[in-house]
Amino acid sequence: NGQSTNSNEKKLAFQNIPRLPREVTPFASFTNVIELDQRGPLFQGPGAKRDTGRYKVRPTDDDSMKRAKKFSMEQSVKYVLVRQQQHQQRAQLDLIKKQQALLLMCR
Repeated sequence: NGQSTNSNEKKLAFQNIPRLPREVTPFASFTNVIELDQRGPLFQGPGAKRDTGRYKVRPTDDDSMKRAKKFSMEQSVKYVLVRQQQHQQRAQLDLIKKQQALLLMCR
């Protein structure tokens, strides 16, 4: 007798579970994708095959490349030095602030 009431409670609890609509369930019927006509030119994307051969560089371009590399190296070194100087100034300022705070606390 106790088991029959228990099974009835399970059936009622199972019936009270909300169900998803049919179009949300994974077993809903598949709808066909609409194919659209292409308009405009078709461009190759980043995944397209490319020519793997190296390009010939003219002597004038070679000189320009060397100057560009030299310039970029100079700019990189300059940037690193500026950042290093900023870091040192910040560290020095922090040290001065700590010393001032210590002096004020000792008074």
